[in-house]
Formats: sequence, structure tokens, C-alpha cells
Amino acid sequence: MKLWITGATGFVGGYAVEAALARGDQVQGWAGRGRWPEDLGHLDGQVPLEPLDLTAPETTNDLIRRLQQDRPEAILHLAAQSNPRASFDDPPATWRINLGGTLALLEAMRKAAPLSWQAGSSSHLHWPRLVVVSSGMCYGRPEPPDRPPFGPNDPLAPRDPYSASKAAADLAALQYHHAHGFDVVIARPFQQTGPRQSERYVLSGMARQVAEVEAGMRSEVSVGNLEVERDFTDVRDMVRAYLRLTRHAVSGRIVVLGRGRGIKLADALDHLRGLADRPIPVRIDPARLRNDDPPRILGDPQALHEALGDQPLIPIETTLADLLNWWRGRIRGSQSRPSDIAS
Repeated sequence: MKLWITGATGFVGGYAVEAALARGDQVQGWAGRGRWPEDLGHLDGQVPLEPLDLTAPETTNDLIRRLQQDRPEAILHLAAQSNPRASFDDPPATWRINLGGTLALLEAMRKAAPLSWQAGSSSHLHWPRLVVVSSGMCYGRPEPPDRPPFGPNDPLAPRDPYSASKAAADLAALQYHHAHGFDVVIARPFQQTGPRQSERYVLSGMARQVAEVEAGMRSEVSVGNLEVERDFTDVRDMVRAYLRLTRHAVSGRIVVLGRGRGIKLADALDHLRGLADRPIPVRIDPARLRNDDPPRILGDPQALHEALGDQPLIPIETTLADLLNWWRGRIRGSQSRPSDIAS
């Protein structure tokens, strides 16, 4: 398959590129800076990567030309401002990237018109399959708190600029599906984690702190509310589901991706502490506590299991161990580098 991936250099994008290559796809990567970060340096030379600013006025015309030239069979749209807390710092930028960027891509596809493909002695027109990766956070706070896992038909009730802009992008993509016949699938994943994730996200942040205590760089792990329960899936499982959607989902479908069961942050931290080579003190930091934290958020597991088939999900214990080991390697690497400060 000839596959475009936007946001290819991000946490999820890097894993998606790797999985697509392993599947045998011909991948074209797009990202804001147009160069692979250090963690993805092994992809340099394997996958063409070009800069893409979906908020720039000239982007639509550039994309029209490239769509007509490259004729991708599918587009996995991952480019986004993906941090809910950061979305409060600059809501307009979050809306420009998440909704505006998706609209720019949709308009480029519409103006490029259905692409012609040769099939034997005849040709036919088709829209590229567009998988828009949204978020389970679009459903908002569970009411009541012990309600069943969220499914595709549940109403949207976003509570921050990130999830509101994602929900709006979902609706825009579905409108193009209904109005123009676009081949669109909406994926709403619940939380995903794994090696290479930024410490701005809770499990990665805890793993980094545990590794820093081991290395003597800090005396304790500082955390917020550990009693909340969240639905975490390993990013490597999630990207396999996304790639499955580029080929096999019904057009116009909304697909919720979650395990359907959660883990308390206290249990996740206990597991990380059990993997450490020394005692790990923990301190509750009042500044990290949020009064509006829902106690439990889960996603319907049916679509994820359908997408992965007989392939078992990576256990959360394996994900946490891999995450901690990745941070250990990062910290060892930073300690072994020579100082930039002249003596």
C-alpha cells in the first residue's frame, strides 16, 4: 500500500511508520520540521520525510499537487497538538492545528478530486482512505462515574480545547464523507503509552522519575492523584490497529480503541517501583492534584480486539518495564555525554 502518514515524527507517528514498513507499505512521512528526531534516526534514508505545516495558507495547493502526483491509497492523519493540558495554554493554536489542519487536508483532497488508479486494463476513480486519529477524551467525564466503557455512539462532551478541537475535526471529516463521498474512518483511541513518550504524560513521567531516583538525580517521585483509573494501551498495539483501519474498516465508521479495563495510577507506580534497583520514596504534590479528575475512564474494547484479531495485547506490565528501561537508557546516555561547559 502507498501510505501517507502525517505527524510522522511524533510519538505515535514514529511507531506507525515502523509498523507500516514492517507490513511492506510504501510510506511517505510528513511532519512539521521535516527531519527525523534522534530516536527515529534509523528511519532516515528508509522513509522520505517532508515538512508539512497544515496551518500555512499555501499548504492546500502544495498538497493538491502532491496528491495528484503521488496518488496515495491511504492517509493516516496523526498530525496534532496532542497534549490536553498544553491546550489550555494556547487554545487558538490548538484549534488551528487540530481542526484547521484537518480541514486543510480535507480541502486538498476535495480539490485534488478522486484519484485515478490503473487496475489491469481499466482505470477507476477512488478517494484515498483517510484515517483521522481523534481521541477518547472527546466523550468527556463519565456520568455516572461507574458507567460502562464509552462506545462509538455515545454523545461527545469534550472538556478542554484539545478534545473539543478533536471532536470538531471528527465532525468535519464525517461531513466530507457524507457530502462528497470521502472514504473516512474516525479512530477514537483512549490513552496510549510506551517507550519514547514524553514525560508530560503520566506513566512516562512516573517512569522517568523512578529512573532518576535510581541514578541519584532526585530523592523521590512526585505525583498527583494516584487513585484514578485509566484505560492504557501499548502504543505498539494501537498503531497496528490504525494500520488495520487503513485497509479493512467500513467507510464512515467511528472506531473506539481501548482495552475496556483500566489500571489505577497507584498500581502502575507500584509496579515501576518494584522494578527499581533501590527503594523509591513517593511524595504527593498538592500542585499536581486536580479536583475535576474523573475516577475512572474506559473505552469499549470490541474494535481494538477486532483490529488485532488473534494477536494478543501487550500486557501493561511489559509496557511499563519497557518504558522504564527506555528512560534508564536515556539517562545513562545523558550522563555519559561530555559537558558543554568549558572548564
